[in-house]
Amino acid sequence: MPARRQADDDLFRVHARYLGPPGFTLPFAVPYRGILPGLAAGVAVQLITSLLGAGIWRFALAAGAFIAVATLADRYSSTERPVSSLPAILSHETGAPRPRKREPARTVLRPRSIPVQRPRGTGWGGSAR
Repeated sequence: MPARRQADDDLFRVHARYLGPPGFTLPFAVPYRGILPGLAAGVAVQLITSLLGAGIWRFALAAGAFIAVATLADRYSSTERPVSSLPAILSHETGAPRPRKREPARTVLRPRSIPVQRPRGTGWGGSAR
C-alpha cells in the first residue's frame, strides 16, 4: 500500500472543520470530531464553576475548556483512531504499572574477564619471529 502524499492529508483536514454559522465566521476553526468532547468538557466546567460560585468567569472557563478539549481531541484522533477510543487509551496509559523506585544502573568493568585472542607467535612487542 503506497503512502499518501502530504497534500492529500492537508486537503482532508481542511474539510473537517466547522467555521461558524452562515454569514458569521468564527475567529477559529472547530474540528468536527472535537465538538462533542468539547461540549462535554464545557458543560462539566460550567457545572463545577457554578457550584463553586465563580461568577461571570465560569463562561470564559467553559469556553476555554471547550476549545482546549476540542483541540486535543483533534490532535490525538484520526481516521484510524476515533475519538471514542481516546478515553480507553488515556485510562490504559495512566493505569499502567510503573516501577516504584528508580534504581540506578550499576556497571562493573572487569577487563580480565574479557577474552583476547592473539595470533600465535606475537607477544606484547608486536612483531612475529
